[in-house]
Amino acid sequence: MGLSNNPNLPYPLDGTLDEFHIANTALSDGYIATEYANQNNPEGFLTIGPEVPRP
Repeated sequence: MGLSNNPNLPYPLDGTLDEFHIANTALSDGYIATEYANQNNPEGFLTIGPEVPRP
């Protein structure tokens, strides 16, 4: 996948793709929002606190 020079395409790809996924089911809005948040700001997506000792 990469730059398309085909002027007949309605939405030519203006760049390259680093990674893509193919799903055989519809993805929920929440799933897509979570994936975007994870890719857009990985450091802010998940915070890991200190280990809690067993009682």
